[in-house]
Amino acid sequence: MRKETKISDVIIIIPRVFRDDRGEFFESFSINKLKEYGIEFTPAQENCDLSEEKGTIRGLHFQNNPMAKAKLVCCTKGRVMDFAVDLRKNSPMYLKYVKAELSDENKSVIYTADLRMELYSFNNAEDYLKGHYGEKFMEMPPIEQRLIGINHVEIFRNEKII
Repeated sequence: MRKETKISDVIIIIPRVFRDDRGEFFESFSINKLKEYGIEFTPAQENCDLSEEKGTIRGLHFQNNPMAKAKLVCCTKGRVMDFAVDLRKNSPMYLKYVKAELSDENKSVIYTADLRMELYSFNNAEDYLKGHYGEKFMEMPPIEQRLIGINHVEIFRNEKII
């Protein structure tokens, strides 16, 4: 199921889960399902992430064009609060964000388009988190930008992170 958010280029995908006496199965990535939802995304790189302590923050970075990266993110163990912030200065949603809880229970996946719009934060909501995400382009550290002039504390000041 495709769930729209207040930022049009951030979409939550809730996959269909098949359960039986052996456990469960779901597709965390299906190019055909993404196309059905109007999303053109072919990952160039898959990444896995393991954080062992509650409160660990990963992310708070973004990429500039021409290497802005679309991402497809899910949590396969534990629970994480994922934030995508619109950094497009001409956007009516500038510095607004979408928050999504991703967990091994809800199986939700968040997609962010490659519009240099995502200040990405991955925040452990409990001990032992395992997540994975696909990116449209390979990692390019020299193009990755640091948060100069953006106060992430101000953006999230009313947010209970954990």
